[in-house]
Amino acid sequence: FFFTQNSENNMSGKPNVLVLGGTGFIGRNLVQYLVENNLANKIRSVDKSLVSTSNLGAGHAQAFEAPNVQAMQATLTSEAGVKKAYTPDEGDEPFDIIFNLAAETKYGQTDEVYEEKVFRLSEKVAKAAVEFGCKKFIEVSTAQVYAEGKKPSKEDAKLNPWTSLAKYKLKAEQSLKAMDGLPLVIVRPAIVYGPGDV
Repeated sequence: FFFTQNSENNMSGKPNVLVLGGTGFIGRNLVQYLVENNLANKIRSVDKSLVSTSNLGAGHAQAFEAPNVQAMQATLTSEAGVKKAYTPDEGDEPFDIIFNLAAETKYGQTDEVYEEKVFRLSEKVAKAAVEFGCKKFIEVSTAQVYAEGKKPSKEDAKLNPWTSLAKYKLKAEQSLKAMDGLPLVIVRPAIVYGPGDV
């Protein structure tokens, strides 16, 4: 994983982690994984949905109650919401690792919705990552950016998004790659499913 220098406010040497889209399906599982494996000093989960209304399973709910987990509601399509998400609590170190899982993932939305809630959202949170000095920014995209085919796609396979969502995810990837000072990692999961996928 990733370890930091010990400081007055973080003697564990473990990173402070910000999970954007933290109550969504992947986000809640990531938070649970980080807690159960004791991988982070502090975890902040930020989502437009409240934890109390997110229909969490027992394991997820228990993870969100851990003393090093903070759940925050914020709208990441607004500058104020992004600043709120990134600003550490008084006395805390900034976030070392940012996972961007926040996006409109429903199919059949208009281009305007995907432009704002996929592309622009990714740009805003990535710019904030640079401003706040994060050490690693993980953009979670989609394998739907690859051209359709019968064989598995490799990382350098031909790109030809086949859904509107993927079109805006790829546009976000390209914008983030061009952003100066962003310590970027892009992951492109295929179909994500498992316990708690409702």
